[in-house]
Amino acid sequence: MKKLMIVASVVALVVMFSFPALALADECVAAPAVAGHLLEEAGIDNRYGTGRDGGNYIREVANYMGPGTDFNGVSKNDVLKYEYEVTMFLRGLGAGIPLPQNNLLSVVFDGVGDLFGQNVGDTMTFTFLGKIQPAGSIHVFFSGGYQEFWDGWLKTTYIISEDTLTVSVTTPWSNPRPPLGTSVTGFLGIADLEGNAVVVPVGGVPVTR
Repeated sequence: MKKLMIVASVVALVVMFSFPALALADECVAAPAVAGHLLEEAGIDNRYGTGRDGGNYIREVANYMGPGTDFNGVSKNDVLKYEYEVTMFLRGLGAGIPLPQNNLLSVVFDGVGDLFGQNVGDTMTFTFLGKIQPAGSIHVFFSGGYQEFWDGWLKTTYIISEDTLTVSVTTPWSNPRPPLGTSVTGFLGIADLEGNAVVVPVGGVPVTR
């Protein structure tokens, strides 16, 4: 009986301490906790202003969340994008949080065959973490020794919309490239909203369909 009571006590302690830990772990990826971490990292108090003109950044974030824990339509499981959206919301409230590094997230080729540029209507869409803007002549570099392409060619159009760059073929290229399976390794001429160059992760981002 004594042994049974000891086991029961241990189980009770495990349950008592496990559930708050699980709740905290879940809370830490939700927007209010993300906001708290960002504010702490930047040395900014949760409260801002005074009196009727004051408020609480974390409360504002919590009120904006939904449905569930989504923030601005982004799931908390999409960690990088989720943090970006919380950051931009806080910056919109006046919090002096640094703009996150804007990374290339994906490259999608839509067209016939495996070589980009073979056919009119081929498109390659580059999606970034946050909004982008042109910053000079756009060059895209690829792995495997394949030549880059750039916006000086008259056979393509380059369209920036929010966080995407879409390159479309208007006239077939004499030297189509690159094939599916290569990776984007670098960019020139694309920047974030503050003029900082976008970043391509080490190893590049593969071109997929």
